[in-house]
Amino acid sequence: MNDDPDSSIDSPVLLELDIVFHSGDWQAKIGSVEEDAKQAVTETLRTEQRISDSQQVAAEICICLADDPFLQDLNARYRGKDQPTNVLSFPQFDLHAQDAPPSMPLGAGPLLLGDIVLSLDTLQREAAADGKALRDHFLHLVVHGTLHLLGHDHEAPEEATAMESLERRILARLGVSDPYLDESEPAALAARNVM
Repeated sequence: MNDDPDSSIDSPVLLELDIVFHSGDWQAKIGSVEEDAKQAVTETLRTEQRISDSQQVAAEICICLADDPFLQDLNARYRGKDQPTNVLSFPQFDLHAQDAPPSMPLGAGPLLLGDIVLSLDTLQREAAADGKALRDHFLHLVVHGTLHLLGHDHEAPEEATAMESLERRILARLGVSDPYLDESEPAALAARNVM
């Protein structure tokens, strides 16, 4: 159960979050990376309501914290884009936003949803350019990556609008201001280099 007295939803999610520090001084730059990432992933799963309140689900996600060269290599190999990016998601299941992930009974082991890989270099550049706190940008991209694992995408403008709306709602619950406030179009993700 959620120990946060301000939260109106008890969490039926038992999250196994593996954090891999591949490169970069994430702890010095952001602080409580593990705790922040777990909070962002848990809130995303809770907000998505992919599970009923009476059901407990054990989910597993791996987050790899890396740098531009590592993300550029992955981006070139898996997306055909030979440039660094801020976040890449590698879902275990081919879901669509309206799908529920496969369920596993509690005790059968966690359901692996997939991997999220982030670049500290790109996060720092983007946060500085947009005048955002690095921690807030980190939380945003963890939420963004988790939504990709759950089948959300932003290739089409209507998908981008729906995904941005979810991100805004989740981030507000995490105390992070709207990351799209200064964007000129409501579906800014479709034009951005975000995966």
